[in-house]
Amino acid sequence: MDAGTAAEIGKELGVDAVLIGTITKFNIDKQSGGGSFMGIGAGSQKTKATVQIDVRLIATASGDILATAKAVGEADQSDSNISARGISGNSGSNNEDTLLSAAVDKAVSQMVTKLAEGSKKLG
Repeated sequence: MDAGTAAEIGKELGVDAVLIGTITKFNIDKQSGGGSFMGIGAGSQKTKATVQIDVRLIATASGDILATAKAVGEADQSDSNISARGISGNSGSNNEDTLLSAAVDKAVSQMVTKLAEGSKKLG
């Protein structure tokens, strides 16, 4: 949606400004490592969620862009495991949805902080 269309919709709704944006990154990255020696092994896995949001705050009266913000949220988790002669144990749990939710929360918090200054222009 372009700024002009967003401004028209905002006027129809009776608001002073509208916020439009795009999620430009929504990613899970997994890294693992480990090794074994004489039947005893250990390993680890790190999972990292990254979310990036690009937004614009648009005045409905003029269609002017009042503020822009790019925010990146990240959340990570490390898991480890060990095994000895077929018996193994694992610590941690890998819940990608929880990590992505935490990353989104961080990105949105950053975005709100960055846009607070732009909203003061509304008068």
